[in-house]
Amino acid sequence: MDSSILVKKKVCLVCVCYNAYDDALRLLNSIEASYQLVESLDLTVVLSDNSTDTSDLSSISEVKFSFDYKYIKNENIGYFPAFYQGLEASNSDFNQFDYIIVSNVDLQIDASFLNTLIDYNCPDKIGVIAPQILTTACKIDLNPKISSRPSKFKLEFLKFLFGHYKLFQLYNFLSTYKYNKQKKQLGAPTPIASTTMYAAHGSFIIFTRNYCKQQASLCFPRFLFCEELFVAEELIGAGLKVQHVKKLIIHDNEHGSTSQIHSKFIANEHVKSISYILSKYY
Repeated sequence: MDSSILVKKKVCLVCVCYNAYDDALRLLNSIEASYQLVESLDLTVVLSDNSTDTSDLSSISEVKFSFDYKYIKNENIGYFPAFYQGLEASNSDFNQFDYIIVSNVDLQIDASFLNTLIDYNCPDKIGVIAPQILTTACKIDLNPKISSRPSKFKLEFLKFLFGHYKLFQLYNFLSTYKYNKQKKQLGAPTPIASTTMYAAHGSFIIFTRNYCKQQASLCFPRFLFCEELFVAEELIGAGLKVQHVKKLIIHDNEHGSTSQIHSKFIANEHVKSISYILSKYY
């Protein structure tokens, strides 16, 4: 590729960490490896740290990379609040970025990822790109997360279910059983053309310049859960869509730090987040 005709794109990637410094370092190293293959990119990476166990803090706060790396320490403020705080720490106008990315740390980007992203010709009506998020063990793509908009009745039902702990435990057991069964049945994914969907998987979301230009919000004020619904509804309000781009590849290790959180807390946070979505968008 002739570097003389390249337009330097600007990307901000915010990684949110909770007691997972080893995972965070693996993610950052994968970003470095992908960045080394790019000829022209202005890349800012912010590690927004919610960790309560900081015994190994120096391993992540003092590392150096070729890209612009920033580390910030938060209280344990939740996933999207930490994303937004990390984005503000980039010290840039959000509209200056071609892409803004929020990411968990228990995954890695493919070596081809950054080159593929900056070469992608994003349509004007696309506000979010959903990459192919491949589970490490079974190579299942976690996208599309949600194909169509859930009804108000379904969300009210889920709110009721999560509000009763025994029902939540049963739901969680059945969901895990169903997912494990799917993993056994599915082989390597078959490549398909890019498609649209209602909601992208929240572990790695790519916001395009169109998202901020149309004044869709990046500020979801809930601690955890329903981030995908929030983003999907903001897209609808802005007249934008999410597109599944399978050639953008993410590798997911499937051992997120939310598994360390007590299930009663998780159930309560589900109720709060669903209530927020219902009151704001339904």
